[in-house]
Amino acid sequence: MKAKIEEDGSLQGHVESTFRGSQDELLLRLAFRQTAAEKWQSMVQKLSSAQGFGGDVNDVSIAAIEQTSVPLRINYSYSRKPAQDWAERKTTAHLPPLALPAAGDEDARSSPLYVGAIRAEFTSTLELPKGYIPQLPRNSDLTASFAEYHCHYSWKAGALTTDRHFISKVQEVPVSELPEYKEFVKKISADEDRYINLMDSKSSKSDYQSEIWDLPDSANADASAKYENAREAFERKDFAAEIADVQEATKIDPKFTRAWLWLGEIYNDQRQFDLAVEADRKAVAVDPQEPISYKALAFTLLRAQRIEEALTAWQEFGKLSPQDPVGIHQLAGAYMRLKRYKEAAAVLEKGVQSYPEKAGMSASLAYCYVQSGDAEKAAAAYKSALALDPRHELYNTAAYELAEAGVDLPLALEFARKAVAELETTTAAIKLADVKVADLRNTSNLAAEWDTLGWVLFKMGDLTGAQRYLNAAWRLSQSGVVGEHLGEVLEKQGNIAMAARVYRLAMFAAAHSPDTKDSINKRLEAMGEKVDRSPDGDSRAITELNRMRTVKLPRVTTATASAEVLILLGPGAKLQGAKLEEVKWLNGSAALKNIKSDIGADFQQPFPDDGPTRLVRRGMLACFPSSGCNLVLMPPEEVKSAQ
Repeated sequence: MKAKIEEDGSLQGHVESTFRGSQDELLLRLAFRQTAAEKWQSMVQKLSSAQGFGGDVNDVSIAAIEQTSVPLRINYSYSRKPAQDWAERKTTAHLPPLALPAAGDEDARSSPLYVGAIRAEFTSTLELPKGYIPQLPRNSDLTASFAEYHCHYSWKAGALTTDRHFISKVQEVPVSELPEYKEFVKKISADEDRYINLMDSKSSKSDYQSEIWDLPDSANADASAKYENAREAFERKDFAAEIADVQEATKIDPKFTRAWLWLGEIYNDQRQFDLAVEADRKAVAVDPQEPISYKALAFTLLRAQRIEEALTAWQEFGKLSPQDPVGIHQLAGAYMRLKRYKEAAAVLEKGVQSYPEKAGMSASLAYCYVQSGDAEKAAAAYKSALALDPRHELYNTAAYELAEAGVDLPLALEFARKAVAELETTTAAIKLADVKVADLRNTSNLAAEWDTLGWVLFKMGDLTGAQRYLNAAWRLSQSGVVGEHLGEVLEKQGNIAMAARVYRLAMFAAAHSPDTKDSINKRLEAMGEKVDRSPDGDSRAITELNRMRTVKLPRVTTATASAEVLILLGPGAKLQGAKLEEVKWLNGSAALKNIKSDIGADFQQPFPDDGPTRLVRRGMLACFPSSGCNLVLMPPEEVKSAQ
């Protein structure tokens, strides 16, 4: 079959079936000879349905019905409405089953099982919707004295290809080999029934848990029962019972791969990484040819910060699933975390050849080139990534990475300006009446992108432009990294006192980022400035940061009242402070429901350029009879809801 799956999950394709030298060929020739040509479509429709295909058959043509010297060929078009499983973004290989004879109760047989002389070759090529790539299942290679079965999966140029081959070596399976034959057929059936999970091609992440759930159940009924008990315990959030039942399942059936991997995931959730690694390694030992076990182990080792071991696990995974895009990206990522950038680039170069549509892979390759000092290759790789994914986030990331490494700064400036211009234009459409969480995120994102542009300008020696963007970003975000960048600009300008003040505040703001905090501390020491690590020092920093986010408002009520509000800020006079454009009451005192946007207030939020920027801020408005009204704005990164 050659077919295309549409975005909605419907399928349009063409099927060509060739029969030669088999009993099926003789029966089909006879059936078509005895049936009028106008009824062939109905016959083929029934044949297609019997093979498990639920779609519609059309345009049937049959060649060489009477010419027994050449193979019988049946061609037809096939269409199918979206399958129920498409909502979960999964598909099958769309190949007919082998339908091998069942062994039945081998203990009751006294004669061999007739299989016949079978040679079957099936191939399907499925073009996936743009933006999707498959998580390729493991290949199957089964060999026995009575038969061979091979199934290989590949992905190239947007198409998933599945090749299945079966050949019987004997026409009758001896009674003594029937238990092996029964297990052989069971493995083939499991492979035929396998779902293939699809993932967003822009992502480098894998929902490998879904791959775990797709693994076979235990052949031991008691182990399967314990596993089901664990699932029920999970549903009712009885985690003690869940882990006890999964552990019991592995004791009953020590070769139950899915149970071992689930046990590993439970330990991961509890951050018991050593136990999780042990469980995942048990899964690997049970079936060393199962790729998902290596993938689970590798992710667990990454969580445990055991990067060298994770690298080895990804290498082993790559031997079994060399085309898996997640494996490629994660193997390169492990090299990158070890700062082995040339080895990471070698992995990603092959990955980009296999997956030219994955922007993230090209962007990671560009980063490796940047770290290796290869500006020309870095620029080409970034441009390839941005041609695939021209969003402001990727432009910003590329610009920042180039600036940090001091590589191709003019290109970094071009990228940074594009990122800022796109995001500022996006924010221009914000209205508080229908504000979305994405609008809140964009306020935080804009601070990061102003920071990037300011940082690039600083690297290029434009201190005035750099200060303008970095000061706006610092006022908006109060991020430790942004504060450090602004401090460097002020220090370079000779404004040492102001640089030291910003450094101190930024170091407190970077409390959860040890690297940034340590870097700022070294800058202060190099300036000869003392670092106050006492509780009083922290208290002063908190007070000043809060003051920066506090806006004095005219008295809007004489009562004591408070409310949470959203405000929309736009640019005031050219390159001056923000202007209040809208206010939306969220909850609290009804006395503060009807605040007008024309109240006079200095929001102390500079806008660094003349873009159509709008900023959404959330804050707590409090009014008192004696002191009037204050609005304390929340840091943008802490705002998760617009309600």
